[in-house]
Amino acid sequence: ARGVIIDHPTAFTIGEMGAVYGVLGNNMLYRGGDKGKDSAMMLHSCDKLGSDMIGTSGIYEGGLEVAMNAADNGEISGDDV
Repeated sequence: ARGVIIDHPTAFTIGEMGAVYGVLGNNMLYRGGDKGKDSAMMLHSCDKLGSDMIGTSGIYEGGLEVAMNAADNGEISGDDV
């Protein structure tokens, strides 16, 4: 089992810190926990991206490339991800 803590907003957007472009690049980057400081994961509640739901939580992991394209094409809002 693994846990993720995402309650620490940083001073950075995800576009400033990684290979994220377009609308999603403006979203805030959150940091959590003391593990995985050199990695990132995208968690979201948008079921339109074809990502895998984590259990029955309504939270999905992954789908970054699809999310960037969908947001830039106006299919989803940057707030959805």
